Amino acid sequence: MKEDTPGRAVSRRSEVQKLQGVLRSLCRSQGLPQEPAGSFQRWGFVQVLLDPANDPLLPSSPCLDPGLLHELEGSGLSQQKAHEVSQRLCEASIQSLISLHANAPNDEKEEGPQQEEEVLVVPYWDQIRVQWNRTALYLNRRHYERLQALYSTHCGEMDKFKRRLFCLLTRYEALGGPGYQAATPCPVLEALSTKLGLQHECFASPLNCRLASYGSAFYDTDRFFGSSGSFFHDFNPKTGSFQANPPFVEEVMMGMALKIVDLLKKSEEEGEPLSFVVVVPGWKDTPSYQLLVQSRFVRKEMQLEKYQHVFHDGFQHRSTKDYRVADCVTIVFFLQNEKGSVKWPVTEEVVGLVRSGFASSNPNSNSSS
Repeated sequence: MKEDTPGRAVSRRSEVQKLQGVLRSLCRSQGLPQEPAGSFQRWGFVQVLLDPANDPLLPSSPCLDPGLLHELEGSGLSQQKAHEVSQRLCEASIQSLISLHANAPNDEKEEGPQQEEEVLVVPYWDQIRVQWNRTALYLNRRHYERLQALYSTHCGEMDKFKRRLFCLLTRYEALGGPGYQAATPCPVLEALSTKLGLQHECFASPLNCRLASYGSAFYDTDRFFGSSGSFFHDFNPKTGSFQANPPFVEEVMMGMALKIVDLLKKSEEEGEPLSFVVVVPGWKDTPSYQLLVQSRFVRKEMQLEKYQHVFHDGFQHRSTKDYRVADCVTIVFFLQNEKGSVKWPVTEEVVGLVRSGFASSNPNSNSSS
């Protein structure tokens, strides 16, 4: 995929915002006060992670999304009206994609040495403002320094840093859904690295990664900051120890579960140790949970009660707080093939460290059992 430019990044974000407005208007025309909570972001995550196709954010498939249909019907729409809303949203998305690419020639004029001068990075109180034309994005100083260090390590073309930083921030601002971008607490990853040889985060971003090796949704913008690409399209290990904390979206979690089980089966044939620590919500009636819990590769399942553990906030890069208290039960699965269980045994000590790591920054942890 061609490298993004600030102009194209801003145009894409604008088209995504228009699409959300389309869904809201369609829902209101059918008697709903607005779209079902979180439905647009969930719909977007499914398209982005499972079927990026022609654009990283704008779906191009005419197929109706079963999850969106279910949410619309759950909000009171008839099956026919839900299909009508979904179909018109798909059509609007395709038109947005056409509109974005129709303006591509104008974006080409932005590329070149002079483009860097148009992206401003300036201190703004306790934050950093990253601005191109009239579009300004903000992040705290600590995350700015982390992104600068990641870029320096993995790319080094510092004359293009500000432009690529702007494109990165714009992409994730357009994606939205901070709850879907929450991350596993650092103490948990540190414990897994020490005790289970953890090497790689499967679902992260330059904004929330904690390990040197990580995968993310947007290779085109994230590769400059160290991403190895998408879990679904660029990740096929034969051996190693990995952590997967996907967006809590059933379609994404099902795709993840299927792939992890398949990788573990293949690793047995190769005779290599393979291990996954998987963090998912406690939605025990979902197909993804059932697939994981019934897998012969499960070595341990642990449950974290709601309000008794935390995640890194999905917008930690621009927030004054790092953590948010989890408002639902979380399940941690340890899945390993036979050789993986021998090389990286899931002991009670490991389980205890993971549990305490999830509670370490929780203001309610003193009252937990």
